[in-house]
Amino acid sequence: MPELPEVETIVRSLDQQISGLRITEVKVITPVIIFTPEVEIFKERLRGREITGVSRRGKFILIA
Repeated sequence: MPELPEVETIVRSLDQQISGLRITEVKVITPVIIFTPEVEIFKERLRGREITGVSRRGKFILIA
C-alpha cells in the first residue's frame, strides 16, 4: 500500500498528464463493484467525457 506522500505525487503527475484528455475506452475488470447503472450503461456514459482534473481523498485517487 503506498504511503500518502507517494499518492500525492502520483495525483500531481496524473493531473498534469491527463487533464483535458477524453476517455476513449472503458474496461470494467470487476463488474460486481458497479451497482448502478448497469455496467454497459456505465461504460457508455464515461466514453467521450473529458477529464477535468485529478485529486485524492485519503489514499484514493479521484479522476473527474
